Amino acid sequence: MMWHSSQYDIGTLIQRCYPQHCVEHHATITSTNARCLELLAQGESSVIVIADQQTKGRGRMGHSFYSPDSGIYLTIGFLIHNGLSTSTDLTVRAAVAALLTIDRLIGQPAARIKWVNDLYLNNHKVAGILTQIEPNHRTASDWNVALGIGINLAAPADGFPEEIQSKAGAVFDYPVADAVKTESILLLLQMLSQWLSLNEKAHADVLHVYRERQLLNNKVVTYQHGGQTCTGIVLGIDEQFHLVVRSSSGDRHTLDSGEVHILNWQ
Repeated sequence: MMWHSSQYDIGTLIQRCYPQHCVEHHATITSTNARCLELLAQGESSVIVIADQQTKGRGRMGHSFYSPDSGIYLTIGFLIHNGLSTSTDLTVRAAVAALLTIDRLIGQPAARIKWVNDLYLNNHKVAGILTQIEPNHRTASDWNVALGIGINLAAPADGFPEEIQSKAGAVFDYPVADAVKTESILLLLQMLSQWLSLNEKAHADVLHVYRERQLLNNKVVTYQHGGQTCTGIVLGIDEQFHLVVRSSSGDRHTLDSGEVHILNWQ
């Protein structure tokens, strides 16, 4: 079922707000990221794909992303030039944009970012981000970017699947109206437009928020380093958005990717 504002369905409304973009709204889709990359490969340069639910939502490192109709799922697509940006840089900027969107929705700065691409509220995951970059075969210097964000606005009517019940959460603890979904999407697009600005000052601002609202600060975690599973305490985030950890043996490790698991939630 399509979401509606007072006059327009959400796809029409966003097309009016962003007339320079190719906008698609789907009741159900396999993946907004996959559809966005298809449109970019067909020659579009600015894309917004929204879905009420996804049947094959994707997360980092091959994980699936459960995407029922109680959340919002949005992917923006655009072109970048060689060396202009990186997947990590875009992901952390999107994380800040999604974080501040949630702040506005709930009226307080309670959400936290779990390096590198997840958002947590009350120690439960409420949002995830997936950035995909592929070569643009029409030009030698451009790359296609699909930046997808999924936010659990509310829990699904029949609850989260058993395998993620202990981890998954929602922004609101009650069902949300279609108008709230519409407002959330428009606010998220506004925040993305603001925080994806690529200049030095924006980098400093993003780094400040990303560090300040980092869930992993001072947490004891397990992680992979040099092919080994290690335990350590998180020291913080460096200038390149890498995670800095002091291992149990006293070594300082800098992680640029991978999964980190929290051992102590206090």
